[in-house]
Amino acid sequence: MNMDEINNSIRDIREAMLVNLGSVKARVNSIIVSRNRDANYIGRVFDELLDYMSLCYYEVKPMYLRLLEYTSTFDIELTNDYISIFNKMFDEKIRKL
Repeated sequence: MNMDEINNSIRDIREAMLVNLGSVKARVNSIIVSRNRDANYIGRVFDELLDYMSLCYYEVKPMYLRLLEYTSTFDIELTNDYISIFNKMFDEKIRKL
């Protein structure tokens, strides 16, 4: 596989991820609107957001920050865990809430 083929594959994967991003955004919104406090479910959504950020960073980061802000109102440990994970994965740092 040459570089052009690799770049095309990455572009195709990113486009597919962007198509599915609406359902992830809906889950984030649902958590916040319904005031869901299920740490296991929220953790899975955080993990999914982190997966998406590998190729759709700028589209996903606002959702990630919004979910962090929400979780900080009831579970600071979960919030700080996902701040730390983000800080380890990306050059840009989020301060502790």
